[in-house]
Amino acid sequence: TAPASGVDPESELQATLAMLKVVEWGLVLAVAALCWAWLVLCPGALALPAGLAWPLPGYLAVGLGCYGLATVGWGLATFNDCRGAAEELGRELGEARRGLHQRGFLFTPSGRRGEAGSC
Repeated sequence: TAPASGVDPESELQATLAMLKVVEWGLVLAVAALCWAWLVLCPGALALPAGLAWPLPGYLAVGLGCYGLATVGWGLATFNDCRGAAEELGRELGEARRGLHQRGFLFTPSGRRGEAGSC
């Protein structure tokens, strides 16, 4: 049964979890920014070579970009073919084509609509 307020509790929970994820990433970003500011403002705190702290956010951005590309590449390389789903889709397309043909829709061998003057 639907609640009296008319709001779906599941969608409300999903919205709350999404907001918590935004807060989580905001906190991670804030901590990283504080660490970077500490490295820049207190250069003697760690034994880093001179001038290394300033480009660290750029290195982080490039590293995250490389990680993202590698993740997408790995997903594409290990993507599984779903032969059963492809066969089912082919059957459904055939049924749709037959249904349209019964309603007077004509198909040409090229797959275009069979109307006079169509490009």
